[in-house]
Amino acid sequence: MSAIDQAFIRAYEIDEPAIAAPSRAPAPAAPLPRVPEAPNNYAAVSIVEAAVAQPQRVTASPVAPRAPYQAPPAQSQPQPVFASVPVPTFAAPSVAEAVAAAPVAAPQPSETNRQRRPLSTFAQSTPTVEGRFKPALEVDSFRWPVVDEQLMFRCRPHLQPALAAILAADDDGRSLIGIGSQGAGAGGTTLVCCLARLLIETGKTVAVVDANFLKPGLASHLGLAAAVGWEDVLAGNVSLAEGVVHSLSDRLSLLPLATGGVGAASRLESIHASVTAGVLRYHYDIVLFDLGVVSERLQGPIARRVIQQCRLDGALVASGRGAAQPQQLLQSAPELATICLGVVENQLRAA
Repeated sequence: MSAIDQAFIRAYEIDEPAIAAPSRAPAPAAPLPRVPEAPNNYAAVSIVEAAVAQPQRVTASPVAPRAPYQAPPAQSQPQPVFASVPVPTFAAPSVAEAVAAAPVAAPQPSETNRQRRPLSTFAQSTPTVEGRFKPALEVDSFRWPVVDEQLMFRCRPHLQPALAAILAADDDGRSLIGIGSQGAGAGGTTLVCCLARLLIETGKTVAVVDANFLKPGLASHLGLAAAVGWEDVLAGNVSLAEGVVHSLSDRLSLLPLATGGVGAASRLESIHASVTAGVLRYHYDIVLFDLGVVSERLQGPIARRVIQQCRLDGALVASGRGAAQPQQLLQSAPELATICLGVVENQLRAA
């Protein structure tokens, strides 16, 4: 080991921790001169100078100078490649060639329509709904009884207050009117038919409904023998249009009861009752319901059920000669009293 190597080893021993070595006699070493007040950073240099001062033989072989680094030549950027593609040229046909050429077949009409039709036309069209209610049964005219003709001729002025009450209710949007009798023989059915004819004369479209389930008689009163009636509509057996009969000359529609009965009246709780009233309200200006004798033990509750299920807007009560005060009837039937428009007193005597 040369003196220079030993000097570097001693210089860097101060920064490394001392490692315990086996106990043996230290080798004699010549003391090195120390430069007073020399910085630690120059300790290695001082030691090297001291080592050089001692007579040492150092052999050094000459080293040839290294040639300067030369970077390899930069690769040349790739040059774009161009290819020449011949573009075919088409000569314009002459007039003679164009005339001689065969004409192109025109597309079929179906193909033309398919190309020009918008996409919305390819969707399936929904069936249109008729805006006008059309009864399935029509007759030339009803056969009006003689008593109705006499009442229309003799008592027309006396019916004007009842007619005005119905028209006033219709102006307020109340078009479903029930007409009941306070007692038997009061002429409730006759009053329904006469008021319907007077309303038609004013230009109103009118329908009458037989709601006297205990004693249906509106169809026979007009000269009809009904095989299908409102009870079939309530049961869901037929549609409303199939149960209505329309008179062409009278311009009046009738929804009769074929047989009626308490059992048929129990179907008023179904949805068909309210649907009947709703459809008739929509397609007719005024609808009159014949409620029958509203004071009767069985028909009275049925009449009140019709008022509730069909949501009648008003009611008139026909009172006969010698009948009790109608206030007693209205007190016993709050559903009728709530919508009552008035009482029509029938002072005519039966012939």
